[in-house]
Amino acid sequence: MASLLNVVLFVLVCQIPIAISKSVEKKCIKNGPCSCQMSDGSGVIDLKKITNAGDPMQVDARFKHVKARDANSYSYNPCYPFEEVGCHGVAICQRVPDRRAALYFTLGTHDKSDFYHNGTHVILKYEGLTGTSQVVRTSHITLVCNEENDDTLFIPYGEDPWVKPLHYYFNLLSPCSCPGKCEEPKPE
Repeated sequence: MASLLNVVLFVLVCQIPIAISKSVEKKCIKNGPCSCQMSDGSGVIDLKKITNAGDPMQVDARFKHVKARDANSYSYNPCYPFEEVGCHGVAICQRVPDRRAALYFTLGTHDKSDFYHNGTHVILKYEGLTGTSQVVRTSHITLVCNEENDDTLFIPYGEDPWVKPLHYYFNLLSPCSCPGKCEEPKPE
């Protein structure tokens, strides 16, 4: 009987760290198209200070035609929609060079955005429908905290068709990717 009690106690003790690790899993709870609150209390990640604002028909992307290793270029505006040739009211647009004319694909819109934590970084995910076939394309923007200086860099890697077709990967290195760094002051 004592050995059975020891086994039960051992199993329960082994389960406690698993339950604790699941309960302290980091999350960033969306509170706007480009901001989220960290579940661990470390602050809000808010990208408004590094975006272009205004009427979608007149706003340019904050990062425009940035070349990636996949030979395509990408335009991105974190908080407000922009227009670009074949991309209308988007957060992120892909430009594919072609001999005749460039092709443009919507890679995400602000109304289809969400945040998740991969264990190391917060990821801002966008989804967008492209073309008449309504193909869903998904963008994953890894928010990399830059505490060294005030520089903001948008680094496109593009699609990895061998891993996940129609999934696109980017880094946004910025002080605004750090919890609490670019947080809007609360109204009094």
